[in-house]
Amino acid sequence: MSRSVHVFRTPDRFVVGTVGQPGDRAFYLQAVHDSRIVSVLLEKQQVEVLAERISALLDEVSRRFGMEMPPAGTPVTDLQPLVMPVDAEFRVGTMGLGWDSEERAVVIELLAITEQELDESVVLADDAEEGPDAVRVFLTPKAAREFANRSEKVLGAGRPSCPLCGEPLDADGHMCVRLNGYRRGAAFGSEGEYVDLTVDLETADLTILGRITSASNATLLCELGETGERAVYKPVRGEVPLWDFPDGTLAGREVASYRVSEALGWGLIPETVLRDGPLGAGMVQRWVDEPDSDADDAPDLVDLFPIGAVPEGYLKVLTAYVEDDDAPDGISEVALAHADDPRLRRLAVLDVLINNADRKGGHVLTGPDGRVLGVDHGICLHSAPKLRTVLWGWAGRPVGDDLLADVDAFRTSPPDLAGLITDEEHDALVARAATLVELGAMPLPTPDRPIPWPPF
Repeated sequence: MSRSVHVFRTPDRFVVGTVGQPGDRAFYLQAVHDSRIVSVLLEKQQVEVLAERISALLDEVSRRFGMEMPPAGTPVTDLQPLVMPVDAEFRVGTMGLGWDSEERAVVIELLAITEQELDESVVLADDAEEGPDAVRVFLTPKAAREFANRSEKVLGAGRPSCPLCGEPLDADGHMCVRLNGYRRGAAFGSEGEYVDLTVDLETADLTILGRITSASNATLLCELGETGERAVYKPVRGEVPLWDFPDGTLAGREVASYRVSEALGWGLIPETVLRDGPLGAGMVQRWVDEPDSDADDAPDLVDLFPIGAVPEGYLKVLTAYVEDDDAPDGISEVALAHADDPRLRRLAVLDVLINNADRKGGHVLTGPDGRVLGVDHGICLHSAPKLRTVLWGWAGRPVGDDLLADVDAFRTSPPDLAGLITDEEHDALVARAATLVELGAMPLPTPDRPIPWPPF
């Protein structure tokens, strides 16, 4: 069969990386040169073998030819994650490894898995027109040693605690409800004391610590400078295309939603800016961990309950059936409900204004000072009706005079959102504010997907 061979001679980058939770990770090799990116999928054991063989090859070349090679302990300078999104060309079946004495380079060849028996003569062959697709990479000894050392780090990564909620990152999934949080000029320290924050979100150096894999778009945990402060960074290049929102606009919508909250004086969204970062322009947002609950069994502000056990002070939104191994027939009926809480109600009004198409329960946080906060506003502020939320408990009820007064003031003097959303979307935002003031009541859900799914 005819084949396609992707050749990279001393690429800008050739690394191993993973997608998924420890214990259930998919391993990829990724070659990058200028704007060209090729990724392939392979098994963890293949990465381990490749790293060992590369190290052994470098030692053997040094022994045979007297060439000075980078030592085994050479520091790894590239610890950045894979370029997202990852789109594998193929799954690796056979690997080839060699030394090109003319180029003074390690040659790595990765061949696609095939159902037919492989003719080994095609491995590392320049003139083989038939055979499986392949990726061939030429690495300097230094780059090869760094590749092997980085691979060892990736392979040795354990199962760390989630840096946001402290729960273990299990192989069978981890739904973290603290994907983000906030700090707004000042916040509570680790011992509960009130501390000033002086790091500038717009100018601080961003060091990527890892990827939050439960998010649908590329969402990266970062440290701000050397302060220990952390932030979430969502690069535009990592946004998953959507059919109803223009490509590359989600980061701007996050920032615009933050500015709407600030213009209302409600402080419901963590400080959010649009800036350059390690992977290009994107949204950067502060966060702070939610405090531990005094009662481990206390329900969240938005939660699922057995159908007859919705707590007093909670408003039922819907009923549904879920798999339940303890139920006689394997299925239980549950209720999705949220607290009848004025802090949460204010967030529900904000969602109406920004036309939030994805208010899930996991996007609702409680700060250490007791304020309710909302995060993840990438699909908001569309000009067409898109409201999808779990906060329907107040549907049809009066908004409240205090909130309406803030909305009316916002309507008469809206913030400048130029460059973040379109003029049409800005006009629709102001029109929604005017409608809310005129009706004085929360809207009713429409028949067209009024609740995001899954709801957390």
